Amino acid sequence: MQATFDAERGIWDLTWNDFLLRVRLKEGVLLCEHFGPARSQAPLPSWPPPDPLQVTRSEARIGLAPSDQAVFWNLERWYQPSASDLVLSLQGCDAPLRAEVCFSVDAGSGALLRCTVLRHSGDGEPVQLSSAQSFSVLLPPGIASLVHLAGELVA
Repeated sequence: MQATFDAERGIWDLTWNDFLLRVRLKEGVLLCEHFGPARSQAPLPSWPPPDPLQVTRSEARIGLAPSDQAVFWNLERWYQPSASDLVLSLQGCDAPLRAEVCFSVDAGSGALLRCTVLRHSGDGEPVQLSSAQSFSVLLPPGIASLVHLAGELVA
């Protein structure tokens, strides 16, 4: 995997095989702008995105109880611990939370995996979570459904 970072625009491009994941940290939201074949990449037309659901399905979407208020993030740092991993360390803007979002390419399948570790920073009151996005998936042509531990996703 090759990772590049455009600090001015807050954009990371992760490329592997013929695929591209583009994520952007904008106004506290880590948004997936593109996930799929690199040749079909197109930028978002505007900010905020015209589809409000796109923001709720961001890469580090955590909701706080009782009203599922979204946590907004600042970038603490980013690094590549190996050639197949990218780690983004985020700090909550208005909540005492830290998130470590790791993207890695599985050597056997070529699939992009995402693992997010959420921690209380140790400063401030305890927080109660109401939601957390668990996964994103891009199904190749010909795949009609994906069975996972929580149920089935039908394309």
